Amino acid sequence: MGSHVVELLIQSGYEPLVVDNLRSGKRENVPSHVCFIDLNISSPQIEDAFAREKPYVVIHLAAQVDVAYSIQNPVEDANQNILGTIRLLECCKKYDVKKFILSSSCAVYGEKDDCSIMETLSIQLQSYYGIRNVYSNI
Repeated sequence: MGSHVVELLIQSGYEPLVVDNLRSGKRENVPSHVCFIDLNISSPQIEDAFAREKPYVVIHLAAQVDVAYSIQNPVEDANQNILGTIRLLECCKKYDVKKFILSSSCAVYGEKDDCSIMETLSIQLQSYYGIRNVYSNI
């Protein structure tokens, strides 16, 4: 998903900076001319990236997305998905980021029998992974 957002930003005339720990992504999906930082968003060093790059907008797509893993490893999942998001929000406030965009997930709606998921459905969390995404749907 991130590489598609990067391509759209480039086509729209923006100069994106990608921060990714490559746990689920691949470096070759990021165009070679795009500034890339190999870093986990929950790392304290993320503040160094904000201080150096001074982003105007942050599009937050980073997540540990494996639901089964989130249930088996709730602390690690929370560190990435919840505390990592909080760390980004704190950096955004400190470095005066003008806009923060968080991508949500259908995981907030629980198990459905079909693919007709709509934002008006009630939230039915079934995993820790879904918690990170709740507030982006309110």
